[in-house]
Amino acid sequence: MMSNITELPPHENMSVNQVLDHIKRKDLRKVFIIGIDENDKLITRSSKMNFSEVVYFLELAKFSLLEHSNE
Repeated sequence: MMSNITELPPHENMSVNQVLDHIKRKDLRKVFIIGIDENDKLITRSSKMNFSEVVYFLELAKFSLLEHSNE
């Protein structure tokens, strides 16, 4: 049976809760979250990732963002 739900792509005007709800619907093995709190302090959290994996993950994210920045 096909779902009648259409998933819209993430966009820059999503609230924090919308982003978290969106990502919770995915079947992810690992997660790394970067956020800024109400005091403008950088907050990071990860699941099942050591420091070197986080650095590698960040480099992959940078590459992907740069690759898609011209779209």
